[in-house]
Order: sequence, then structure tokens, then C-alpha cells
Amino acid sequence: MAISISKEQFTNSYQTIFSKVTVSMEVCNGELRSSLEYGASVARPRAIIDGVRVRDYSKGTNYTIDNISDEKETLDVNRSKVAVVRVDRIEKIQMKNLTPSEFFGMEIALKVSAYVDGDALALARNFSTFDAGNVGGTAGTPIDLDVTGNVEKTLAKAAGTVRAQIKGRQLESLVFVTDSLAVASIEIVLMGKQFDMAETVWKNGYAGPVRSAQLFVSENLSADADITFNTNPTAAQTFVISGFTYTFVSSIGSTPGNVLIGGSAAATRANLVAALNQGAGAGTNYVAWTDAHPDYYASVWADFRLTATDVPGNNKFTVATIGSGRLAISGTATATVNFNQITSPFMMKGAIDLVVQDKVEGEAIPDPFQMADIIRSFVLYGVKLFKDGIKRGVGVKIKA
Repeated sequence: MAISISKEQFTNSYQTIFSKVTVSMEVCNGELRSSLEYGASVARPRAIIDGVRVRDYSKGTNYTIDNISDEKETLDVNRSKVAVVRVDRIEKIQMKNLTPSEFFGMEIALKVSAYVDGDALALARNFSTFDAGNVGGTAGTPIDLDVTGNVEKTLAKAAGTVRAQIKGRQLESLVFVTDSLAVASIEIVLMGKQFDMAETVWKNGYAGPVRSAQLFVSENLSADADITFNTNPTAAQTFVISGFTYTFVSSIGSTPGNVLIGGSAAATRANLVAALNQGAGAGTNYVAWTDAHPDYYASVWADFRLTATDVPGNNKFTVATIGSGRLAISGTATATVNFNQITSPFMMKGAIDLVVQDKVEGEAIPDPFQMADIIRSFVLYGVKLFKDGIKRGVGVKIKA
């Protein structure tokens, strides 16, 4: 039986989805290269004119010639990702008029594009921090956009900070990438003034102009949380993060999400951190997620790309993700969320560099062992924030 869609058709459709949905291809210095190979380096020279002075000119007097230099940085093409699924022929029959291979292929394309966005937008953490301290609040805490005046202050002062950082050099288009909830807060304040999203998000997440910047919407921003945990929980108390419930137990059992209560809050916290990382101690100190239950897919958890770090000296732990979007943190165990934030890049367009293989490959092929099609999606890319790009943006810390 012939497969329902050819490789060429699939690849073209996949490429279309990837190029029109990926926010980073629009806001970064994005480039598609047909001859890209894993391990390759893309060189970028940078002129250094710090030693050049502007001097008085005196007629008949030899002028001073200053020295300039250059520096070459490289972007490594070292990110090779693939997603593979099987579509059974029975599923194809049940879907009737739909083309399952193409349908699932497009969903995979969206997932892969979100992964690339997460990698690129996570580099906003390397910009200088722009937080509540920049808008009249407490430094080191995220900005609450629902506090009166914070939207206007953030938009104006973030743009001003970027201008100050580039010290009068040519200011190209400014872009602000944030999530839907932040956009809603902005829209409430600025509706009818200079911004009307009109319930529409255009190609590559573009939402429209807002003050001095172009606004883009992405749910693939990176998140950070800082949580004090210095009270040992009792059995059946919980810690919940973005819908995944960790239950503290006195006997480990076999239920995914169980975390063993230790002899102290520090010991239990260490077990929780191990569970969050899905690291050492599975089956002993915690029970790992599996793909057996739709509410707790290990694959969904992996998409958070979460790293938890125990900080024993401060009786707390931190959480950092790549591309997860906002984290929702709750539970019945005693824990204090010191901050929970996303990092939104407010930057000159192109401050971050992204190189992607052209074309992004996707194909549907017959499964040699089953009555099914195998859908494979592959992307090769590299991303970097060069030295001259660091000053071209700020990482806006927004309260989740």
C-alpha cells in the first residue's frame, strides 16, 4: 500500500509550518542554509574601534592615525533534533477524509518549531536584567504587569535602556517577545491608545506595534522560580508544578510522582529536586513519570527542559526551564515561592543569531515491520548571542 503523502510534499508542508510559526526566525538574525552540516562553525567578524578617537583638526599638522582591530566569533551548528512517530493504518481508516501522515506531521512540525524557539529565546537570560527595580519597584523581583503603571513604564524604560546600552549607535527595529497573558495585560492598558491586537496573532507570532517596539507572542519563553522549602511535609501533602503533582509519601510505592519523605526538610527537598530532574534515585527516593497516563506523560515533562537545583544553605531550591512558558506552582506542602517569572527579550531585531538547515526535513515512510507509516521530522541548527548582541537587548523579568 502506498503511503498517503510523498516526501517532497511532506517536506514542503513541514517547511511552510516551520517558517511561518517559529517566532525566532522573525525576531532573531535568522538564516536558512542549504549546505549546513553538524559540527560546522559559522564565522562572524566584529570590528573593534574602541581605540579610535575624535580629535581636533589643525591645518598643516599631521593628524594622528588610530589603530582598529577585528575579532571573529563563531556560531557552532551543534543542535540536531529529531521527532519520530508511527501512524497505524487503522488510525488512517478511522480518520476517514483526513490525511493522517500529513495531519500528525504538521503537529510534529509545530512541536519542533517550539523547541527551536525555546532554545533561541532562552538566550535572553544573557542580556542585562530588566526587572521591577527598573520600574520603581524592588530590584531582583519580577515585574507585575497588572500593577498600575507598570505596562507603560516597562515599554518605555526597556526601550530607553536598550538605547542607552548601544550608546547612540544606529537603533534598528525593536522587538518585544512575551506570552499571551502578558500581551493581555498590555492590551488592557493600551487598548484604544496605540495598540489593538484585535484577537489576531499574525505570521511568526507577530501581534502588532506597541509603542516603540514590534510585539511578538510566544508561549516558548524560559521560566525561573525560587522556592523556600524548610518544613518537612506530612504524608499525602503535595507540590504541584504546571499540572504535575508530586505527592509526599512515607513509603515510596509505585505511583508516578511519589516523593519519599526524609528525616528532615533538607532530605525531603533533595528527594523532590531529584524527582524534578528525573535523575538519580528513581524507584527509591521518588517514582518517575511514565508515558502510561495522559495526565503525567514523561514526554510532556521532558518538554519543560527543567533543571532543579538544591540550595541547602538557604533552605530552598531553584527551577529553571527552557521553552516551557510560565510555570504554575501550588500544592498543600509548606513552601514559599520567592519569585516565579518568565524572561521576555526586549531587543533590537537580530540581536540573537540563528542558523537553520534549509530545508528543514520531514518525511513519511512505510514501516517495514508493521502496517503503518513512520513520520520523521529533523532539524539541524545553531544559535548564539554574540558579544555585540549582548548590549542590544534586555531580559525583561515578568511575574508569572
